[in-house]
Amino acid sequence: MGTVDGYFRDQRRFIERCEDPEALLGRMRDYRYERRTALAEGHDELCPRLDDLLERAEDRVAALKAHELRAQRAWRECRQQRRAQREPPRPAAQRQAPAHTAPVQPRSASPAPQADERLQRLRAQLDEERAARQRADQQRQAAQQVADHQRQEAERVAREHRAAEARAAEERRVADELAELRRQEVERRAKQSVDALRRSERARREVEQRAEALEAERAELQRLRRELEQAKAARQQAERERQAALEREAQAEQARSAALEQQERAEQERLAAEERATALERAELERQIAEQRRLQQREQEAAAQRNRSRQAPAKAKIAPAPPPPAPTQATPLTGTDLARFRQQRQLSQRAAGRLLGVAHGTISKAEQAAAKPLGPTLQAALAAALQE
Repeated sequence: MGTVDGYFRDQRRFIERCEDPEALLGRMRDYRYERRTALAEGHDELCPRLDDLLERAEDRVAALKAHELRAQRAWRECRQQRRAQREPPRPAAQRQAPAHTAPVQPRSASPAPQADERLQRLRAQLDEERAARQRADQQRQAAQQVADHQRQEAERVAREHRAAEARAAEERRVADELAELRRQEVERRAKQSVDALRRSERARREVEQRAEALEAERAELQRLRRELEQAKAARQQAERERQAALEREAQAEQARSAALEQQERAEQERLAAEERATALERAELERQIAEQRRLQQREQEAAAQRNRSRQAPAKAKIAPAPPPPAPTQATPLTGTDLARFRQQRQLSQRAAGRLLGVAHGTISKAEQAAAKPLGPTLQAALAAALQE
């Protein structure tokens, strides 16, 4: 685009500086031809600029023609002034005669034959000069036509040469573009092939890594399976050992239970006497509690009487009666009491046996016989634990 702007700028500078109308007319023909070519090729944006060059050239030709006409008129006026200064003044009749004819002499009644001959010679010379001028004009026109034809032919050849050069340059540009496109396509395909090779290599490495990971996982699974089998065997061995220990403990517990049952029977006989004493103590304690309740009721009635006499808006708070003292164990404890104690303390049978100092089997048998009284040893231990 910069080259086109430079071309139009140079053409405008040439039009402004040119002094030859013929050269400007030739350029105008070139501009018209270029405008038709631009229209034919679809370059409509160049037509206004070519029209501007045509208008500038026409204005410049008109200005040069006007200047030439003014110069010719001034030259003729100057020549007439010089001729008027060189020649003496002529009569009015001679001044009115045409410029291309000789001054007419006044005819006498009998004109002389010499004057007629001289007039004929002058006329013949004028005819020859006019014919020679016409021939010279024709030759000049023919030469001008030949020169115009030659110039037009040279311009046409130059235009064809420029067009051929432009076509060759366009073909070279198109060939270069095609070569560049082919090179880019080759590079793109090479790059795609390299990328594909890289992706395939990366995929192969990933597959190998996955295979190695799977192999490592398989080995790890086998190791874990072996460890699991070993742990299962160890657990089974420990379970067998625990079962044997439990069996031995059960046998020892049975032996202890037999010994404890003998002790319990002895304790039951001792506790029977204690129970009778305890029943007496419980009756005395119940009598004391009833007496204390009657006293509390009397105090409450006296307080209510005082409140009604005072007519207080608010009721006085009555202090709760003190809790009765814990009764002594008058009746023997049973398996139900033992189960309730264990549930309150949230103890297992084994933990309750350790706390009360008896075997686990003793606790289980006592809870199974819920209505029967406990043995003397378990009775004493449970009573002490309840008092705590």
